[in-house]
Amino acid sequence: MGGGVTAKVIAVDPRPKAAVFYSTVSADDADLIASWGTGCIGDIHAGEVSPDCNSSDIVPLSLPSDLIDAYRAASSNPNLLHQISPIYHLDLVTAPVEISYGTNDSLAVGGAPPDWSKKLYQAFKGAGKNAQLFAYDGQYHSFNGDAWLAFMDRTTQFFDQYVENSMQ
Repeated sequence: MGGGVTAKVIAVDPRPKAAVFYSTVSADDADLIASWGTGCIGDIHAGEVSPDCNSSDIVPLSLPSDLIDAYRAASSNPNLLHQISPIYHLDLVTAPVEISYGTNDSLAVGGAPPDWSKKLYQAFKGAGKNAQLFAYDGQYHSFNGDAWLAFMDRTTQFFDQYVENSMQ
């Protein structure tokens, strides 16, 4: 969930000079819970063989009980999810962003719906931020072939423009 982490970081920290979202999850935590549920609480290794959870969805029992309780409470509280979701705080973002997604992403197991990338882009634009959106036709959650090379070239140019130039 690199896109989710990236959104949270740039919403609370002005130090990043640029950010790239690649096949991003939603920056609205309510979308994540509506689509994938709240995850499971239990043993991470057991999650590898469970049809209902995988290891990335499990909140380990080894965490402090007050943290587990806070997670349960937050995941079922729409007002709190709104408060902690970066999509509602993009006015605080200072970094330009590039968002890329595959048009077939949601067809992949564990994929992120393309609408999440589009929603994030519209939210950045609505907040008056420097954002670009790129769709890669026929690509899934992970790009392949020429699309991967085009994405990497575009990303390199983007970082060269905003990060390299800011260090000179």
